[in-house]
Amino acid sequence: MNSICPTKISWEYLAGLVDADGCIYVGKNNNSLRCINPRYFVSLTVANTDSKILVDLKSQFGGFISKTSRNGTCARWTIQGQAAAPILTELCSILRIKYVQALIALQMLDSIGDKRKTFKGATPDDILATRESLYQENKALNSGSYGKEK
Repeated sequence: MNSICPTKISWEYLAGLVDADGCIYVGKNNNSLRCINPRYFVSLTVANTDSKILVDLKSQFGGFISKTSRNGTCARWTIQGQAAAPILTELCSILRIKYVQALIALQMLDSIGDKRKTFKGATPDDILATRESLYQENKALNSGSYGKEK
């Protein structure tokens, strides 16, 4: 009988996958009808044509797998929100290319964990300003324009 046993993925190997084929994303959703303020979120993804490695990632770290191409040749493993925090924390000292994105994502997750509200239920302005700054910084890094003069 041939059983599939997931491979134990080292932190170093995962860092290489994230640096090469991954994305550390800080997103923002302004379209929620029930929310006073924008909703910020963090996701960590790795895209690959080898679905076995993505299955191993899901098995070891959680998250989910989705298809990214119409012909099914590429898929993406994703882990979101606070579930990504321990992974990003471990990867911070190993990542070479996406180190700054990981730090920003961890700062965002820390800010999202701050549940202070004003008396009207809105998030205080200082927290919103921090989140927006982190969002813009990560956006610039992911677009390749970080640190370039305007």
